[in-house]
Amino acid sequence: MAPYEVLYGQKCRSPICWDEVGKRKILDPTIVPWIEEANDKVKLVRQRIQTAQSRQKSYADNRRKDLEFVVGDQIHNVFHMSILKKYHPDLSHILQPENIGIDEVLTYEEKPVKLLDRKVKELRNKRIPLVKVLWRNHGLEEATWEVEEAIRGKYPNLFSNQGIISRTKFS
Repeated sequence: MAPYEVLYGQKCRSPICWDEVGKRKILDPTIVPWIEEANDKVKLVRQRIQTAQSRQKSYADNRRKDLEFVVGDQIHNVFHMSILKKYHPDLSHILQPENIGIDEVLTYEEKPVKLLDRKVKELRNKRIPLVKVLWRNHGLEEATWEVEEAIRGKYPNLFSNQGIISRTKFS
């Protein structure tokens, strides 16, 4: 049974004969060949859908395994609410956050710790020196590539302490 027929209790009317619910009557005999051609195409589509559905069903049936459970079986990622227990607060479970200087508008300034690497990005007609900056309160994976001139202007002390980065001219 088609899904439409299951939902609404009647067969779906085709767009060709929407005006009538009962027996189909064709008023204009000149359109009979078109109607027959459309009906043939609908039958072909239905046949191909049925073939595809049966093929998918056979694939699914071959891979499907009947599961049988016995009382006492433990199933992964499944638990019952009765297993849960009430949490009893314990001071050892409280994690102390790192001290971050937060101002009155609840923001803090990112400050660089050190320079990790350098590279030069080459565009068509210009070369841009970049440095990889490790920021305070962040891990190595959160280090970012920044334009060297901006970092040198804002944090000149980083360049005086670093052995890997020295001031060079870029041509």
